[in-house]
Amino acid sequence: MKYLAYYTIGFQTSYIPVLELSIQSLRKSNPDIDIRILCDTQFKDHIARMFPDAHICERPNSPTPQAASMQKISVFREDMSAYDAVIFIDSDILVGMPLSPLLSRVENEQQLYAFAEIEEQSAHTDIIWSLQNYSTTDLQFFRENNIRVINAGLYAFKPSETMKSHFDAIETMIHEHRGPFFFEQSFMNVYFNTRNLVNYSVFTRDNYSMHVRPETPPNMILHFCGGPGNGMSKLFRMRSYITHTNFFERI
Repeated sequence: MKYLAYYTIGFQTSYIPVLELSIQSLRKSNPDIDIRILCDTQFKDHIARMFPDAHICERPNSPTPQAASMQKISVFREDMSAYDAVIFIDSDILVGMPLSPLLSRVENEQQLYAFAEIEEQSAHTDIIWSLQNYSTTDLQFFRENNIRVINAGLYAFKPSETMKSHFDAIETMIHEHRGPFFFEQSFMNVYFNTRNLVNYSVFTRDNYSMHVRPETPPNMILHFCGGPGNGMSKLFRMRSYITHTNFFERI
């Protein structure tokens, strides 16, 4: 089985050392997974020197942090047919475990494999996970099917034509939308949830933590989320955890 992990980097240089820590952790725990980095033109040469064995995919310079984050939706502009599964990893994630046992379970070509961030149905109306325009029928559909909000910082999929059509449709949604939103996460939630196309079985609280504390075990996927756009804050938290837990010696 062959797997691909991809990242995005753009707009802010403060995220470059954050990305470096994430990729360092991925390589130590998963040396056989290929890496692609979707990168703003202004960072391309620097990123290519930092990660000479990664595939750098150039993108236009991002005018905002939101635009930089949304580049993840453009991943199908490059061929991924050689891979059995693809995983997106936010740069503020440390990977402390082998991913192959998880990615081998990514089998459905139509579904996005993601983490249910909050169990409560009330979260669907928050701008962080919606465009705040769901109908009562939508909300009833979510309740009846136990559809929950997802975090867009980590997900996996089969690189199929079906999934490409999903990502293309989300790009169209983003370009046509006029109104409030929260990064690409709003659009991904609306698109996949209204179609009941999220699989929650792979990324769970047993292997993924969004609330990393000093006592959180290192042999997990550790997401230092919160404070979007604040790369220096994330870098401080990640370095503090690494030092406190001897992270790289324990994975």
